[in-house]
Amino acid sequence: MKIKILVIILAAVVFVGAAVGIGIIIYNNTPQNVAKNAVMGVFNDFGKREEIAPLTNMIKKGSLEVSMNKFYSEEGSVEDTPFKLSGKMYFSDKAFMLDKFKFQNNANDFKLAGSLYVSEDKMYLEETEIFDTIIGIVKGEAAEDFEDSIFAYDSGSDYSIPDEDAYDQIVSALESFDSKRNDNLKNDAKRILSKYINKAWEIFCQNAEFEAESTSVKLNGTKENARVVTVSFDQKDIAHFLEGFYEFLANDKDVINFLEKYEQELSSADQLLEGSDYDSLAEAYEEFIEEFEDTVDDWCDNITESKTNVEIEIVTPNLSSMLLKLTLNVNKNEVFSIDFGTKGIKSTNMITIETAGTEIVYEIVKDDAKKYESVLTVNDSEVFSYTVNKSKETMTIDIGDGAYVIEGTVSVSGEVTKMAIKKISMYDGSSVYKTDLTITVDQNDKMPTPEKEFDRISDIDDDDIEGWGQKLQEAWD
Repeated sequence: MKIKILVIILAAVVFVGAAVGIGIIIYNNTPQNVAKNAVMGVFNDFGKREEIAPLTNMIKKGSLEVSMNKFYSEEGSVEDTPFKLSGKMYFSDKAFMLDKFKFQNNANDFKLAGSLYVSEDKMYLEETEIFDTIIGIVKGEAAEDFEDSIFAYDSGSDYSIPDEDAYDQIVSALESFDSKRNDNLKNDAKRILSKYINKAWEIFCQNAEFEAESTSVKLNGTKENARVVTVSFDQKDIAHFLEGFYEFLANDKDVINFLEKYEQELSSADQLLEGSDYDSLAEAYEEFIEEFEDTVDDWCDNITESKTNVEIEIVTPNLSSMLLKLTLNVNKNEVFSIDFGTKGIKSTNMITIETAGTEIVYEIVKDDAKKYESVLTVNDSEVFSYTVNKSKETMTIDIGDGAYVIEGTVSVSGEVTKMAIKKISMYDGSSVYKTDLTITVDQNDKMPTPEKEFDRISDIDDDDIEGWGQKLQEAWD
């Protein structure tokens, strides 16, 4: 008996679980959700393309290193190089560092060198070639340091900021940097924005018509069976959307509460209130929303008087929401289309955009063990190409069909891509320059720990400023 009851319970659990799973699948496959997920997915998948991913990953947790010691006309010599440059930038989601930066103007041997670090906790600027100093600010103490410095409006120094309003704005900006609530501010702003986007989509779905069918579609010249979601709306639907979204804005208090809660952190924006009768950003926003009703009414009146029928066709595979093609038709005239073929934006070898009588095509013509070649054309005229001989690690970039041709080498080792430019030709070779410009992208390069001690703004005195000015003049001369 107990076994029987256990079997019944297990069967019930499986049945309920399957029902929930099927319900989720059905919900996610509604035309509205397919359309939304398809369009939003493009932005996420674009950064995952093979050509784009190294840069996307670099900005998240990698580095970019640049160096150049030579740049001269083929008819001249290396001594004609105008300047030398080198440095390495580190990136993360919370900090940025420019390390070992060097610059030399060869005309007068003027040199700069140093580093820059910016994070949520501190910032510093170092210059070692001329000034031999490091100056920075620390979160929680920046505004106080500035108020105690020679730059303060009432410091009596020759270097004090003479405009009291400008000084107050700088102090307000530093107070905002000092605030320990900045993370909460960012999170609340993201939450409100997400809420408003979702609400706008909800109201749009209530007014537009969504239909889905499985049919044969031409994708970059190839016929495929796919799902087509058609979104249709006219002038009345647009007016109803504007009225509905305005009503939501007028009754929602999130923005007003946000402006009141973070009044101190947003104080640097108070300059927008100059010359007005408003005492705060919250009051100004509230008045704006009230007055905006008349503008929305005028928009709706003008829109409903016009004849506007819009159809958006969104093509996806039958079993996923990956966008394959999007077409916008207004009054039965195609005004825009973008076609990713059968693989979607992440993996496609061809992207075709058509708008206002212009056809733009990006195509990876070849990608095998020996060669990589991609081409961008506008109305069948080549405007950009990138070619790599993989066995020789040589590369050529052609911009404007011969207007600018860049030649060099490119190598990939794990997550590191190194491009070395050797020659730049212009206007079919009429001008040729030689260089050793090297660009290195590392997708996973840990930022060094910023351990340098630095002077505060309040430590700077008039003699420091005068001394730096003299050193700068001597270095330039």
